[in-house]
Amino acid sequence: MTAQSRPAPVIGVLFPLSVVFFEFATFISNDMIMPGMPAVAHDLGAQSVGVISLALSAALMGNIGTQWLLGPLSDALGRRPVFLAGVVIFTLSCFAGMAVESMWQFILLRAVQGAGGAFTMAVGYPAIQEAFEEKRAVRTISLMANVSLLAPILGPVAGALVVTVFSWRVIFLLIALVSLVAFAGLWKSMPKSRQRTLSFRFHIVRTLRGYRRCLMNRELLSGSFALGFIFGMLMIWIALSPIGLIERQGLTPLSYALWQLPVFAGLVGGNLLLSQIVYRVEIERLIAISISCITTGAVLAVALTWGNQDFRWLIPGVTISSFGMGIGFGGLMRRTLFAVPGSSKGAVAAFINTVFMFVGIALVEGCKHFYLVYGMEAIAATLGFCAAGAMVSLAVRRNARSGLAVSAD
Repeated sequence: MTAQSRPAPVIGVLFPLSVVFFEFATFISNDMIMPGMPAVAHDLGAQSVGVISLALSAALMGNIGTQWLLGPLSDALGRRPVFLAGVVIFTLSCFAGMAVESMWQFILLRAVQGAGGAFTMAVGYPAIQEAFEEKRAVRTISLMANVSLLAPILGPVAGALVVTVFSWRVIFLLIALVSLVAFAGLWKSMPKSRQRTLSFRFHIVRTLRGYRRCLMNRELLSGSFALGFIFGMLMIWIALSPIGLIERQGLTPLSYALWQLPVFAGLVGGNLLLSQIVYRVEIERLIAISISCITTGAVLAVALTWGNQDFRWLIPGVTISSFGMGIGFGGLMRRTLFAVPGSSKGAVAAFINTVFMFVGIALVEGCKHFYLVYGMEAIAATLGFCAAGAMVSLAVRRNARSGLAVSAD
């Protein structure tokens, strides 16, 4: 049954809800395990606290490693079968997480889970974008984000409670059950791809040529880098806060989880504001408001933490930046996705996600190295670098859009 023939509530409500429920599972696989990472490292014999952030980076690398294939593959085979296969892969990897016996097995498993999560970005979100017109798509994804963002709010608290009462392995069982519920909803509600999408045929050479065209498109490339710098700011907080708050400052997992709440409340607040004003404010204006908040937050983080080794002083600045991310990330993603007219959206989404996640991983691992050596000044400097990088990337993007407008005239 096609999107046009299915009942409207199934497409309009159950389908995006099922996508976001699976996204919730992939998000919470990161957020629930982070307060338990010191226990994981201890139980599996890790020798360095640096491996704590490596668990998140491995998931992101697994995500990147499959993005390039998933987008074109879903263009060729259809979004539905590819996405459902991804949910199955992720669910099985969560069940396998209960049986790992070494740290490197755990890291490999996190990479596989990251690969499962890539299906949401490369397949699920393009399917949502194709199902709705621009304003409704941005608003729908904003509302979806509010559900998925319960993961970073609830995840650390839930993970801390689980590792306090049970083993960290129970976390993976709970996530697998959430993923199974998402699979049931997607099986019932996800439409088949439109016929024009199914007209694509997967071919490796043609796929690589398509990525080369993406690489040569300045608006697409600069928008992807801007997304990466914005994304990197949040990933730095998620990846390094267990080291800073639990390992270096001696907080309990539950206290660590509670300190996460302001940051992700800011992100939810930004998304809620976006859902209210998206029909009244132009997308480019929302992006401008977003980068203003992100820059303000980075400046505040630098001011409060320079010469101060208390990790908690990052929170006000990161919260403001997260609020800005909630306002503008969805609109910037939408405009970047449609920067190449006529291209298959699966391949373009894969390119965008690969670029911005690679930038995020590089920022996280670089910041971790310098933080372990130099302290909080390294994090403050990296957050400032992220804000500056986002501003420069958006300026390049504006120039590219202006050039295209002039050429069209």
